[in-house]
Amino acid sequence: MAAHNHGPEGHLLPLLVALRAVELGARGGRIYSSVEHGVLRRDAYRFT
Repeated sequence: MAAHNHGPEGHLLPLLVALRAVELGARGGRIYSSVEHGVLRRDAYRFT
């Protein structure tokens, strides 16, 4: 049941990449944001 309720290991990879970018001094900003059905939120960020 737990395997069904959790995403694959790579699911958190974007978060780890973002954390490393900040550690290296990159600045992040949101470039896209949407909400569907009041519960599903999607955001995209860019680090420079």
